[in-house]
Amino acid sequence: MSTPLRFRYPLQPLLTKRRWDLDALRAELAAARGHLAAEERALARLQDRAAAVCGELAGLRAAGRTLDPARDAVLRRYADSLDDEQRQQEERLHQAHQLHEAAKAEAARALQALRGIERHREAQVQAHRAEGQREQIRQADDDWLMRHPSQEAGT
Repeated sequence: MSTPLRFRYPLQPLLTKRRWDLDALRAELAAARGHLAAEERALARLQDRAAAVCGELAGLRAAGRTLDPARDAVLRRYADSLDDEQRQQEERLHQAHQLHEAAKAEAARALQALRGIERHREAQVQAHRAEGQREQIRQADDDWLMRHPSQEAGT
């Protein structure tokens, strides 16, 4: 009886490369997710500062106090500056969101490609096992026939 051959997957280098590519894309996705979170936090800080300035202006006006025109002008310019900065930050957040979505889509495509190759490999392993079982059965039949010659051959 011959020993069964070990399974060798001819696309193993491609499978390995796809796994490495997916790992790299997952790292990029994590970095994009971190960048997105940082941009969201920066926008929240700007919104808090803008709300504080607007609250201070509204509080000073609601108290019925006469505002120093110079201070009022400074606070309004600061509020306008914060609004501009907030719009810029919203644009950076939008770009970070787009980068995150692109990284997520690329990682999903890479995962799908990897799963396709893994399914192909598993099908090849199953075919190899089935062929090995058929070979074992054939050899067992041959062995039995060799040990039990047909009665007709002797007559």
